[in-house]
Order: sequence, then structure tokens, then C-alpha cells
Amino acid sequence: MIEPGCETAARDPTHDIAALDDEGRAEALRWAGIGIAALALAGVLALLLALARTPVIQDLLPWPWESFFPKALVSHVVLSVVVWFLAALGMLTTLASGSLDLGASPGGVGHVLGNALEHATGHATVIAGAACALLVGPALLDLGAPSLNNYVPVLDTPLYLAGLVLLALAVALPCLRLLSRLTLSALNRPLVAVSSAAALAYLSALVCFALGIWLTEPMADRRETFEFMFWGGGHVLQIVNALLLIAAWVALAGWAGLGPVLAPAPFTLAVGAPALVALGAPLIHLFADQSSGAAYRAFTDLYVLALAPTLAVLGLAMARRAWIDRHRLSPRDPMGAALLLSLALFGLGGLFGFLLGQGDTRTPAHYHAAIGGVNLALFGLFLALVPLLANKRRGTGKARWLLLWLYGAGQGLHSLGLFLAGTAGVARKTAGADQALDSAWKLASMGIMGLGGLIAVIGGVMFVILAGRDAWGSDIDKNKRNGKASAFREDAQSCRGDST
Repeated sequence: MIEPGCETAARDPTHDIAALDDEGRAEALRWAGIGIAALALAGVLALLLALARTPVIQDLLPWPWESFFPKALVSHVVLSVVVWFLAALGMLTTLASGSLDLGASPGGVGHVLGNALEHATGHATVIAGAACALLVGPALLDLGAPSLNNYVPVLDTPLYLAGLVLLALAVALPCLRLLSRLTLSALNRPLVAVSSAAALAYLSALVCFALGIWLTEPMADRRETFEFMFWGGGHVLQIVNALLLIAAWVALAGWAGLGPVLAPAPFTLAVGAPALVALGAPLIHLFADQSSGAAYRAFTDLYVLALAPTLAVLGLAMARRAWIDRHRLSPRDPMGAALLLSLALFGLGGLFGFLLGQGDTRTPAHYHAAIGGVNLALFGLFLALVPLLANKRRGTGKARWLLLWLYGAGQGLHSLGLFLAGTAGVARKTAGADQALDSAWKLASMGIMGLGGLIAVIGGVMFVILAGRDAWGSDIDKNKRNGKASAFREDAQSCRGDST
């Protein structure tokens, strides 16, 4: 039976990945550190972007602001949307792998390949760190022509492109390791199942990127070339991001003390379906004209097919469970606040997705709300997990739930302002006079957008500071010297009990 006072921990899905040795925990912590550092660098670039649009100050910058602005914007987007999410994938796949046996045979080719993969994966975070430097450096050196294409914007210079390649390789390694260890019985563990599905979808995205680059004919407009290169893989990456969201929801629900959302078999089916759909994505590249409208629409349809049913089922099931166990949720509990705010903001993004316009700011309203919902869930996940990975106790201060509410409320206002501005015809991807803010409605809407953005930035900065402090100065070596058990294992094992 379950020990008194430990009912919540017995349902905590992180028990599935608690048997992690010091090396695996340190590797997962490095992935978390890369994600936090990516957000910090994105914040610095956001500040420089604001300065580049400020009269007088813009002329004091060490770069011509006209050329620096779009280049810094490219690096800011890639760090805050691509590197941040993929670092979370690296962390989750590392944790899931740590709970599984190697699965390789004692000898033979499989054993040799398994050892080679293990060795290479040990260097994955170093490769990812080098990739981040290459993704930031060109903007600061004022190199490369910017391409603000969808999903993975590009600076057209070898340094930046090499950074993308290294990042793709670095994240592929822990994904391959997890899949090499995976067994059917392990799919009964929710976080292992969803991490494995995300790993499969990510590898399919890499295949789509490779095919897109190979099959796209060079066009006069390099932006159009990059758009077609990254369109297919970019859509599959959104499937990966959605699976990361589900993983965070599951973990947050366990930490918040909620009951099971779905039984293991239906849950595995729900998260496995998007991965299977993602595996079919490369076929679009192979059997449809790369530059045709049909291929363009096919990837959009595939994205909707993969995500709409899964997110509807799991989102509603999670909301239902939160309502049933609402007495366990507190708006001042970081885990409960992250879960509730993520569900609300992601739901708002889904609603805006059904009300899109043509080329106006309703489109960024949709994806800012959706991405904000994913960010909130990952914020909660990192705030709970990073201290334990560093062998520290989870923080319980007021600042942790406050930053979640600031970010959630701010991002909600930001998205609402963009949506209202879009209904009045304000074009997306414009700034300054090009926005044509010639009415009170447009001015008020963009004012709401700006206020919400400022509030969200405050919450984001607080997250980077607190999560960075949690990750910095791991106590692994200190505990070894003092003969103490790790906080990670103590928290995971103290309430494990006998649940039979």
C-alpha cells in the first residue's frame, strides 16, 4: 500500500526516470543549462533589438542598426524557439534513457554500435554549446544576409548554417540513444512514451530538412529558397514541440498531485499517433513537387492531422482532471500555476488559430499564445526538475509562482493585442510607419500588445535568473565528498512506498 502522506509522489511520473546515476543527471543538467542560456542570450538580443529601434541610441551601437536589426531578430527567434525547445528535448530524452537498460547484446556489431553511440552522446552538449555560439556570432559580427522565413529563420553565411547542422546533430544523439534502449514494456511509463514519440518525430523532421535542402531548386529570392527548404521539417518540429508540451503537462500534473489523466495504453496511443504521422512526412517530399502549392498545403494538413486530435483529447482530459482534483491545485503553487496557465494560454492560441486572417497580426497572435503555453509548461518543468538534477531542494519562494503569472498574463495580453490589431488590418512582420497605425483601435491594440510584452519579459527574465541559479553550482561532487545521498534520489525515493 502507499505510505501515508505520499499519495502525490506515488503518482508522480518522474518516478519513471528517478533511477539516474550522477553522470546521466549531470548530462541532463547540461541540456537544461543550454536551454536556460539560450533564453538568456535571446533576452540580450531582444534588448539590443529594442535599442536598435530607439532614436539616437540606435546610432551609438557598434553596428549599422539597419543591417543589425533583422540579423539579431533571426538569432533571437532561433534561440528562443528552436534551441530552447530542442534543449528541453535533449534533457527529457536523457532522463528517459537513464531509466532504461542499454538493451545491446553482449557482443557483436550491435554492441560496438551501441558503445559508439553512448560515447558520442556524451559529447552532445559540447556540440550543442558550439552550435549556439555559431548561431549568435554572425549577428554580432554583422555577417550574412537575413532570411525571416518560417520556423527556422536563417542568416545566409557558412558560420550560421554550420551552427544549425551542429545543433541538429547534437539533439539527434540523445534521441537515438533513447530509441536504441526502448522496449515495449517501457512504453507504459508516460514520460518515456512521450519522450520516445518526440524523439521519433524529431528524427523525421531531420529527414524532412535534408530532403527539403536536397530537392529545393535555387530561386532568385534566397528567402523563398529557405522557405521551401525548411517548410516541411518546420511543420514536423511543431509536432515535437507539442509532444514536449504534453510531457511537461504530465510531469506538472504529477507534481501538483492530480490523479492519472489517461490509462497507460490510451496515453501511449495518443502520443504515439502524432509520431507515426510525422514518420510519413518525408513521403510528401518524395512524391510531391517541392515548390508546388500542393506540397505546401500537404505539410499543413499533416500538421493538423497529427496534432488536432491528440491535443484535443489530452488537453480536455488534462482540464477535466484539473477540475476533478481542483482542491489539490493552488494558484500559488508553481506546479499547479504552470499547468493551469499553460492550459489556458495554449487554449487561447488554439482559438485564435481558427480565426486567422490573411497576412495580418492575427497569425502571430495565434503562435505567440501557443508558444507561450508551451513555454509556461516548460518553465514549470524546469523549476521543479533542475534543482533536483543539481542535487538541490526545489525552491518554494513567492518569486517562482509570481514569474509564471507575470509571464502568462503578459503573453495573454500581448497575443490579445496582436489579435485585435489584426482585425483592423495591421500587417504582420512590419514596424514603424509600415504598420499604418492610423486609428484609435489600432493604436490601443498595439498598446495592449506592448504592455503585455513588457510584463511577459519581466516574467521571462525572472525565470532565467531563478532557473539559472538552480542549475549553477551542482552539489553532485559535494554530496559525494560528504557521503550524502542526492536530493534527487531522496525526493524520488522517500515516498515511493509499495503501490501494489
